[in-house]
Amino acid sequence: MLTGYAHPGLAIIIDNTLVYWNILGIFRGLHDSREFERFSGLEIIALGHCTAHKEKLKERFPSEFIEIKVGLYLDLK
Repeated sequence: MLTGYAHPGLAIIIDNTLVYWNILGIFRGLHDSREFERFSGLEIIALGHCTAHKEKLKERFPSEFIEIKVGLYLDLK
């Protein structure tokens, strides 16, 4: 799931996405979201610009967390 900057709120974005698809990972920015429980069960948590709590998420989900930086390439096959 691509979030953009997630200004509408992470719960709204996730709940609307789950109507149509299962979510395996989340990519991009989360703005100031603190809804960390919503990340349980994700395979990839790839976060970058516009994410206020990257360090907390990295600590909580160390094996799923990837910091997005310029030039990052992910093969999602």
